[in-house]
Amino acid sequence: SDYRFRSIAQTSFNPAVQLGADYTHTSGVYAGIWASNVTWLKDYVGATDGSTEVDLYAGYKREIAPSLSFDIGMIRYQYPGNTAGKVLVDASTTELYGALTFGMVTAKYSQATTNFIANIGSQGANYLELAAAFDLGNGFTLTPHVGRQSIPNQAGNAGDYTDWSLSLTKDFGNGMSGSVA
Repeated sequence: SDYRFRSIAQTSFNPAVQLGADYTHTSGVYAGIWASNVTWLKDYVGATDGSTEVDLYAGYKREIAPSLSFDIGMIRYQYPGNTAGKVLVDASTTELYGALTFGMVTAKYSQATTNFIANIGSQGANYLELAAAFDLGNGFTLTPHVGRQSIPNQAGNAGDYTDWSLSLTKDFGNGMSGSVA
């Protein structure tokens, strides 16, 4: 199926192959890597190279009180070999994020410290999201989500939009899951 990032198609509605690995320490420190194929750099930016996204992330997550936790961290969206910088600006992006979870509801804020995803003059782009995770039993989770993306210095405020989704996920155990959105 199509890989979506904040509701924007990353593979032009074609299938994506994705793989990731995470490490979590009992202290709350975590790190991970995730990768996917992408086509948007060539299809929409006009780059001649750049068909892979590799995300590197690290953070710290802890419980503050029963049913209340926080998560702070950094993520680097890396597009190895991309030539978007020859057309617009390099697509690789760094974001800092912070989230609070109360029970089944999570609010998260992310802000770019670099230009955001090949958008010129977009440092400081931010994304605010709200989601809930409803445990339906038997490994199924229903997740409604709404987010607001804001990318500064885009013509006609084209970088400002609201997205929403409804996902159903099945946990098969042993780190394997599947979802439909």
